[in-house]
Amino acid sequence: MVILDQGGLRRGSIELVVPPPSCAELVEHAWIDRFDAAVHPCASWRVVADASAHVIVTLGAGSRGEVGRAAVVGARSTFADIDVAGRRFTLGVRLRPGVLPALARVPATALTDRAVDARDVLGAAWTTVVEVLGEHGPRAAMDRMLTLLRRPHGPVRETFAAAQDTGSVAALARALGLPLRTLHQKTREQIGLGPKRLLRILRLHRALVAYRRARGWAEAAAISGYADQPHLVRELRALLGETPTSWIARGLPAADSFKTPGATRS
Repeated sequence: MVILDQGGLRRGSIELVVPPPSCAELVEHAWIDRFDAAVHPCASWRVVADASAHVIVTLGAGSRGEVGRAAVVGARSTFADIDVAGRRFTLGVRLRPGVLPALARVPATALTDRAVDARDVLGAAWTTVVEVLGEHGPRAAMDRMLTLLRRPHGPVRETFAAAQDTGSVAALARALGLPLRTLHQKTREQIGLGPKRLLRILRLHRALVAYRRARGWAEAAAISGYADQPHLVRELRALLGETPTSWIARGLPAADSFKTPGATRS
């Protein structure tokens, strides 16, 4: 979820885009981020682990003029540090979990923790998105992205929505009526993650969202399904690479205390 990245630093600035009905089966949401290096001069951007794959289009300044790229990013099993130096725009489409194999014609594990050129996965037409972004701006480029995703790509596989409401691998297997071995195979093929990692990431997202309205991390841990606050801290260290305090500090102005919760709710 892009509003959680970098400690939620950009959650008040990103323009969320609701997909049209024609591609709503494939797309959860889309967004446009207009970078202003004078306001947020970060060169590196830490993104959260995510069960969803994304299509990301960027445009920025390079040594020979503007440089753009359209990429497909698979599910992320842990955090990733992204180079955003010189960016002007980032456009993203968050695909529903399980959609990637229908689009890419490969098991989702082939793209887990990887970013590949969109034309190699989705077709040569995706090269035009960067051109539209440079010539006509982000709105026109986003329209082009969503138009390309309206094209038929074959049946969309099950998205494991049941994972949102279960707290264990065994419970997820029961909810889906699958043997454990089959569950492991299907989640890896369709989402790119094993079921245990999938549930850990979904719980992490719940905790990061809950913190914005909770009275501290202990309450966020209870709301999100962690055994206690130390359990949450261990999971944030494992999946985000740092403590909860350090993570939230990424989203605060430099003058704010590390102890001050983010004021804007996600």
